[in-house]
Amino acid sequence: MLKVLVIGTSNAIYKDGYVGGIRDHSSVLSVDRYAVGASPSVIIPYIGLSIDFSIYDIVIFDTAINDRNYYKYSSIRKDQIREFIEWGVDRCKRSNTAACLLLMPSRKAFNKETISGLIYHKIATENKLTILDGFQYVRDLCKESERNINELFIDDFHLMKPVAYNLGKEVIDLFLSSDHGSTKSNSFIAPPIFYRMDVCDFVTSTIRRTSSVTEAEFFRLEGAERLRLPVSPGDIPIGVAFNAPKSHGSLNISGVYPNIVKSLTTAYSNSSKDFQLMIMPLVSNAEAEAGFIELSISALDVKNTEGSRFEAVSLKADRLAASLEICSVVMRAGRGA
Repeated sequence: MLKVLVIGTSNAIYKDGYVGGIRDHSSVLSVDRYAVGASPSVIIPYIGLSIDFSIYDIVIFDTAINDRNYYKYSSIRKDQIREFIEWGVDRCKRSNTAACLLLMPSRKAFNKETISGLIYHKIATENKLTILDGFQYVRDLCKESERNINELFIDDFHLMKPVAYNLGKEVIDLFLSSDHGSTKSNSFIAPPIFYRMDVCDFVTSTIRRTSSVTEAEFFRLEGAERLRLPVSPGDIPIGVAFNAPKSHGSLNISGVYPNIVKSLTTAYSNSSKDFQLMIMPLVSNAEAEAGFIELSISALDVKNTEGSRFEAVSLKADRLAASLEICSVVMRAGRGA
């Protein structure tokens, strides 16, 4: 009986979606899921750094839809997508745990070659991993059932729940029938060293947010307030975790060269929700110059230095009342580490 871990995005949030199909498979003992909606593969180190992969038989990674969406807006680099996924695969290998890639389909990209699809397939081939291509799964289903593709999707990015449920069962069937699916290679990838700085470790006043999917501690940045975090010179911030509904404005990260200014205004800003965790990549490759970085709200007259997946929203945003709820910063250790 398999113990399964799912690291996924919004499709993994539905209990009766593909996670439900995995859960109800006769060969599955248990499923733990960590789902972060509207976020790309930077979630893999963010989540993986706090998990012991060795207690699982298989880890399923599902980030492809958001990897493509962020790449379209220059909000993640293709080398980052590969690096984040390979980090997770390597973590599995070192834990003697099998890795599986789940390429979830999106209706908008159905007849297009996607950067995330290319990377997923390349990593699967190079590492002899089980991969379920959701695009092909839906094509085959349409052919067998004589249904139109549009009938199988809730919207552009989510399959109908019964379809996703059966896809989840298919993931386990494919894993069990695949010779390489259970092979735990000893050929390590030698990925970069990532680490995570949770702001609750550096401040005394935090806001605890909880949902049915996850929980986190946040520090609320307002006005001219600054939050200083210790790092080693040469380390690079590669992601920031924040509470999207309570974040509005741009985050300034100083102490690195060049300075990073990243809009954290999203389609969820100022919504009625209290909590939706998001992890946004940082693409500048900016290295820490000293032993710290500082987080603050960007001044009104300073332009963003990085593109945003939510560019249309952030460009129209009124930043006069900016405030940000920050949870963590994910760092890449310098090459001398």
